[in-house]
Amino acid sequence: MFGLTRYRPFTELERRGSFFDRFFNENLPVLYREFLPLSAKITPAFDVIEKENHYLVKAEVPGFTKEQIDISVSEGILTIRGERKDEKVEEKENYYHKEISCGSFSRSVQLPGEINSGEIKASLKDGILNVEIPRVEAKKPEAVKVEVQ
Repeated sequence: MFGLTRYRPFTELERRGSFFDRFFNENLPVLYREFLPLSAKITPAFDVIEKENHYLVKAEVPGFTKEQIDISVSEGILTIRGERKDEKVEEKENYYHKEISCGSFSRSVQLPGEINSGEIKASLKDGILNVEIPRVEAKKPEAVKVEVQ
């Protein structure tokens, strides 16, 4: 008599890990990027570069204008904040779609040395914010002659 074997068409996929599981696990952030609220999308990357006479902070802020960005320095901490509101309106015959999303970010970085906060310069081009922060030259210790009495 022949034994009955249960036919399982997905056994091989289950053993190796399903193509769909691998695809969605690897690509989940990309797939859902368009469905996340704007606030979940905004986390600018920072680079702090020490130059000869200044620090250069680069931040990726695509889609922001200079009016939407606020930069401040307090006690050696540089803080960059941004806030924007996006509104998409699509009108067609018998169809109206309006979507509003808003979000903000705030990132701070401790600067590694003394700075001249009165001469900080910032520029925004192609979604990259460059902040140049002049360093204060270290004072050289002076030799003082002390007379013995």
